[in-house]
Amino acid sequence: MKASVGPKRPAGAFLLARYPNVYDAGFSWDRSREALTFLRVAARLSGRHPRSVVELGCGTGALTREWAARRIDCYGVDRSMPALVRARELASGLVPPGHWLRGDLRSVRLSRRVDLAVVPLDGLGYLVDAEDLLAFFRSARRCLAPGGVLAADLTLHPEGARPLRIRNTWEVALRPAGRLTIRWDSQGRAWGRPRRRWEVARFAVRLPDRPRQLFWEAEPHAVLSAPELAELAGEAGGFGEMWVFSNAAHRERSGRFYRLSSWRRAVGPRLVAWRRT
Repeated sequence: MKASVGPKRPAGAFLLARYPNVYDAGFSWDRSREALTFLRVAARLSGRHPRSVVELGCGTGALTREWAARRIDCYGVDRSMPALVRARELASGLVPPGHWLRGDLRSVRLSRRVDLAVVPLDGLGYLVDAEDLLAFFRSARRCLAPGGVLAADLTLHPEGARPLRIRNTWEVALRPAGRLTIRWDSQGRAWGRPRRRWEVARFAVRLPDRPRQLFWEAEPHAVLSAPELAELAGEAGGFGEMWVFSNAAHRERSGRFYRLSSWRRAVGPRLVAWRRT
């Protein structure tokens, strides 16, 4: 199926990627539980608590800061230099400046191997070609020590059926006054193989006595099923069985987070993980 025409950027909208402080405000909830969930999953798969972690697609490094506060040796990798500059500022005195690295998920290089590699908030979906995904798994394997764990939050879609509709809206109060409204939704019919679809983010900032500002992003996003994801990891090699959990790490709630006994038909937000062989 041919690619669908990309959504048109609204007049006057700023590119979200250039304003990491706005993105940060949109995801400014307490992420300590999410950080702890990734650590617990890694300990369960590997049999030991991770002492080193890399956050792949870290943005401004919210999870990296949480782990560093627990005295874990941390790295953050992202393709956006503005995001990394802000990450270094926010983690000053907590994470060594040289541990923030500009890089691509398909070709990550670290100065040492780590116990845990994490891709948060559906960041893996930005890789939309099979070769890109295979390169990612091979790159992640190179970053991990033997027995290390790769864990990712992502949305799993039905196999051979219409993809799930992604549509989220929430608001954040700004200080000292103002509101930030975030709307994230998928658009258009899926195309290609693996399938991908446009995802659009709109961040609207309203401040007293000032006109509304709109920050906008539109990117193709992979719509993978659990069997497709397992097949890609298997083809890349170097990982054991895929584990799928009942929810995504950023949505984890005590008592409702567990490993699924069968993942082939799992759909929706999930945490998926592999142990490096």
